[in-house]
Amino acid sequence: MERRFVRSNVQLPVDLVCAGKGGDFQAPAGVVDVSQGGLRVRTGPPLITGRFVHVFLEGKGNPFAYCRVVWTQTHGGALPSEAGLEILEQLSAIPCSGQAQATNSH
Repeated sequence: MERRFVRSNVQLPVDLVCAGKGGDFQAPAGVVDVSQGGLRVRTGPPLITGRFVHVFLEGKGNPFAYCRVVWTQTHGGALPSEAGLEILEQLSAIPCSGQAQATNSH
């Protein structure tokens, strides 16, 4: 399967916040890679496919994006869970310096 967007590897700490039928949820996470259409995050507690999530740049309170969880993967044990988030509305740009370290992936 060919990807629709080019992905860039990043290391960016974020906070995930969502509210809904399953209850309120807030957790720190790390962005692993990002594209024009979405991002992959690692988080301790697993996310629920189909939930809507606000992504905030950690420690800044700046909203980055409003997303939908499109896939999840749990590894079990002490390893973090991963999730694919589709960007529904991008609210700010990813920082180019400082916390974010980006490299293009092929």
